Amino acid sequence: LFIGASRRGDSLGGPILEALVRDTPCHLAVVKAGPGSQPYRSVLVPFDGGVFARVAVEFAVRYCEATGAELTIALLIERMPQAARLASEDAAPVVDELGPPEAELERVSRIFRAVELRPTILRLTYDPQSDAVNDEASSDRYDLVVIGAENRAIRHRLFFGYSSERLLNNDKVAVAIIVPKVARLDPA
Repeated sequence: LFIGASRRGDSLGGPILEALVRDTPCHLAVVKAGPGSQPYRSVLVPFDGGVFARVAVEFAVRYCEATGAELTIALLIERMPQAARLASEDAAPVVDELGPPEAELERVSRIFRAVELRPTILRLTYDPQSDAVNDEASSDRYDLVVIGAENRAIRHRLFFGYSSERLLNNDKVAVAIIVPKVARLDPA
C-alpha cells in the first residue's frame, strides 16, 4: 500500500496515517514529497544490516528497475566512538568506483541474484556527533531516499527513529518510508 503524507509541524501525518501504519495488513510505503517532481532519477538507501533496511533496499531496486533510476546504497559502517572523535572532520564518504563485489551485494539482499541492476556502494562511517546519511541526502545528488522502519514505535504519534526523523525534516529530498508487515517477511 502506498500513501502520501503531509507534515504537521515537526511530525509526519496525523491520526489516519498513524492508524494505517499500525493496522495495515500488508507492507506500507509512506512518501513525503521533496522539492522536485517525479520521476525520481537518483535513489539513496541507507543500509545498516537490519531486516527493515533490507526491505527498503529491495523496494528501491524494484523502483529503479521500473524507472531506470540510479541506485546508491549507503552502507553504514560502525566504529568505536573514540575513533569517530579522532577522525578528520574533512573525511569524505568512500565510494566504490569499480562496483560492489557480488558477495557484498549478497549480504545486503538476495534480490541481487535475480536482477541485473548493480548499485553504487557508498560507505558512511557512523559518527555520534553528526548524521552522515542526512548530510549525504542533502548533497543534491539524490531525488529520493528510501528507508525501512518498523511500526512498533507508535504510541501517541508516528515516530520512525531519530535518523529517520531527521530525514523527514530534510526539505531537500523526497523520502519513502517502507514499513513492512513483519508477519509477511521472508525469514531469509
